[in-house]
Amino acid sequence: MSTIRTMSSLAASAALVGGLALAPALASSSSVSPAPQKVVAQKVATKKPTAKKARPRLPWMSIGTWHKVKGRTLTYRYAEAGYQYKATDGRRSYALKESAGYYITFGDGTSDGGDGLGGLSCLRKGTVVKFQGKTPNLTHRYAKPGRYKVTVKGYYCGTKKPSTVTRSYWVTVR
Repeated sequence: MSTIRTMSSLAASAALVGGLALAPALASSSSVSPAPQKVVAQKVATKKPTAKKARPRLPWMSIGTWHKVKGRTLTYRYAEAGYQYKATDGRRSYALKESAGYYITFGDGTSDGGDGLGGLSCLRKGTVVKFQGKTPNLTHRYAKPGRYKVTVKGYYCGTKKPSTVTRSYWVTVR
């Protein structure tokens, strides 16, 4: 519980009440009786603000796909973005500007893209770098009509060295 003290115009001290310092305004004194005191509120900092430490960014990846089917031809694009640890070839470390790789299976026994990191390995700690990339329009032609499950797997240097994100969708070709 805070207490408020009455202060005279000549007092040099101030009481702290709810984070505000109450200080009297100096007024001229009279010989008969002192004039009523004016109280002025001033904000007083009680603690210095402490800077919060930024939490280290953890690796993550998001992938997106776009596709269109015309006849037996699938036209598709793949896009990726996220943060990953650096990759290494055993001698140098690399800040990859794109994901470590992608792999697409078309549901008919064929595939596209690289499976894995292409000879690189991932560091599991240290600096996390931003990456982003996309493919141009690519095509795949199915040999016969049917319904096929297309699975896209993106590889990046995450906490599981390498880590993956998978997305699937169905296409029907005539």
